[in-house]
Amino acid sequence: MNSPTADDGGLSERLLAWARVHGRAYPWRRSTNLYHLVVAEVLLQKTQGNVVVPVWRELIERWPSSDDLQKADRQAILSLLSPLGLGSQRLQRLLSATEAGHWSLADGGLGPYARGVLQLTETPALRTLTPPIDGNIARVATRAAGLRFDRGEPRKKSQVRDWVSQQLSNTAGTEGIELIYALVDLGYRVCTPHGPKCDSCPISSACRSAGTVQIS
Repeated sequence: MNSPTADDGGLSERLLAWARVHGRAYPWRRSTNLYHLVVAEVLLQKTQGNVVVPVWRELIERWPSSDDLQKADRQAILSLLSPLGLGSQRLQRLLSATEAGHWSLADGGLGPYARGVLQLTETPALRTLTPPIDGNIARVATRAAGLRFDRGEPRKKSQVRDWVSQQLSNTAGTEGIELIYALVDLGYRVCTPHGPKCDSCPISSACRSAGTVQIS
């Protein structure tokens, strides 16, 4: 197993520049309202972002605060979620996670990645947190650093966390959460599980796996 390489000082800048042109412009990414973000993270679990967008917009419009949602008729919320296959279990997670005053501490269906996103959004200057890492981010980090693991999930490996933390250390203010979204989008659009598009990757020149055919 190889060790991750240090950032050359420009990876974060290249990722951010790429994302500002090619990143997915989901409406919650432009919000600093943690309620909006919590709702998005719960709805995004096992559901594609483009499917979530109209539901998220309608939910926020009808119940613009966590207090409004907590007081809402449960069947009305379920009716909004159910056409997309988001049933009573997701409803319970949504209500638990949006309970007023428990943003970063709530575990109502929020995994480590979602909680990390909320914490990084809430305290953008804090760089000592365990960085939020999903499958897309782990794939980018693993390939860029040339890591190989015999077993276990890459997103849970310390070497992957170290690589992401290194990139975050080169950001300031709200750039941290922008970088996380950039890595997610790069993994989704370019550094795909099958046939990664290395010619379109903004960090290919510093990637130890660039130009190789990988399946993960």
